[in-house]
Amino acid sequence: FAGEVIEHLNNAGKFLECCSRNLKDDGSLILTTPNTFAFSRLFRVMTRFTNEPPVNGEHTCYYTPQTLLQLANRYGFDVRDCFYTNSTKNLHPPI
Repeated sequence: FAGEVIEHLNNAGKFLECCSRNLKDDGSLILTTPNTFAFSRLFRVMTRFTNEPPVNGEHTCYYTPQTLLQLANRYGFDVRDCFYTNSTKNLHPPI
């Protein structure tokens, strides 16, 4: 399980490579990452007349389901599911 980690890494590919090498043959990797492109965040972008999502100084990258799928496939992962959760907890409050 790698919760809210991948968006902080300097090299997500190396991370996935290491995960792949260390997982058992039937093991699974579960990733979570903030949905920077959620409607509530896009609304903030539109109302502030900017094309930038909310910035977290500790993040190196923002991911979409498509970019995560592409990255996972490049490192040999078979993605079984990708979905959004509906959480009311704001882990990264807007700036």
